[in-house]
Amino acid sequence: EKPLGNQDGVVITGGSQGAASKNTVRFNIIAGNRNAGVIIQAGAFDNVVDDNFIGVNAASEPIGNGGDGVFIHNASNNTIGGLDEGSDNLIANNTKSGVRIEGNQSIGNKIIGNGISENTLAGVFTVESSQTLIDHNRIEGNGESGIFLGGSTGTIVTSNLIGTDIDGLEARPNKQAGILVVSSPGTIIGGDSFEEGGNLISGNTLMGIL
Repeated sequence: EKPLGNQDGVVITGGSQGAASKNTVRFNIIAGNRNAGVIIQAGAFDNVVDDNFIGVNAASEPIGNGGDGVFIHNASNNTIGGLDEGSDNLIANNTKSGVRIEGNQSIGNKIIGNGISENTLAGVFTVESSQTLIDHNRIEGNGESGIFLGGSTGTIVTSNLIGTDIDGLEARPNKQAGILVVSSPGTIIGGDSFEEGGNLISGNTLMGIL
């Protein structure tokens, strides 16, 4: 049964009372909302969003949000996911991007260890952000590129599966590029070796990296 939904699922915001920090959003089903699943904005910092179903129910059945799964706007040092067991989010079937990071005050955000799939637009979409870390995610089956970097500075993309299943054996194409980089200086894609930071970028409909 489809939930009734809210305008937005979770909103963490700064504002006149000061920035919101050190909040944790964990163990939730955030689905069927009319706009975004999670919004972190207006100077909010050091917040953690982990172990949630965003755009799906607990059985991983699609109940997408009407906007982005997670939208970070002018907010810094927030972490979406994690590497500890059970800290990953499943972010899927959202009407816009899985994760969108936007604004020149969006600095040092981390997207780590998530499953990001079947979103209508990009898996991860950044605009005018800086020092974003995109690490150890599975980014597959999204309607545009797996990762889009536009006007963003110093983004690091490491240890991701982009366009494949969890074993890296079957194609799960993102419908455009695996990674699309536009006017984004200082981007680092990969590491010292495949075992130390290398991404598996395969099976995408267009190019792997552009």
